[in-house]
Amino acid sequence: RLQRGVERADKRALLQALDDCARLEQRWGAFCAADVAAARARVREIEAEEAMLRRLAAALSSRESRPEEVAAAAEDVRRAGVRTPNGHRRVATARVVSELRACSSRGDWAAAEQLLGGVEPAELSEEARAEVETAASEVHNRRLVEMLRAGVCAGAAGGAPGALVLSGVDPSLLQRGVEYADRHGGAHSPEAAQLLATARALLPIRAALVARDWAAASAAVDAAARAGPLAEGAEQEV
Repeated sequence: RLQRGVERADKRALLQALDDCARLEQRWGAFCAADVAAARARVREIEAEEAMLRRLAAALSSRESRPEEVAAAAEDVRRAGVRTPNGHRRVATARVVSELRACSSRGDWAAAEQLLGGVEPAELSEEARAEVETAASEVHNRRLVEMLRAGVCAGAAGGAPGALVLSGVDPSLLQRGVEYADRHGGAHSPEAAQLLATARALLPIRAALVARDWAAASAAVDAAARAGPLAEGAEQEV
């Protein structure tokens, strides 16, 4: 148990095993001296790491900590030697948070999106999950607005009443935007919510026009007119 605890850097298991050894030593005298010494040394190393990790956790928990401060705290831990699973997780979390805060401070949401694409919040330290999830919502919301704006601006029927040009009708951009919203928890801002409602109103119209189903198109137009204020450019299409 001592050797296994040393190998896994499991402080709880090591302390329990050392307590058991102490009780046995009282009855039978000292034994496994080398293993006991190694276990005690490992506990000291873990406790030193824990102290550094508390400082790193404080930097992660404070939104006031600058990216370079978080990175420096993580580097201190890394240089001292990371031995525990919690330490590895927190150092990895610090890398994500420092890069994410740097992206946010310079408004580089494309880089933030790329960074978050390889991050699973559940694998991060608890003190950083809310920040990362909030940033992910912001990234997804910006992407959704971009996709839906493009979908509203392109793919409508051309021409005029009585002489509609249907060759350019395309619901696919709007459909991709709606599917993206469904995958990422919907809209996270008033603008995105209006664009998403607009997309849902326009999709049946465009689908009906593609199918040349004028009864369905009429019903879809009536439904869109009742849907409330649509995004700029959509009312003319309706």
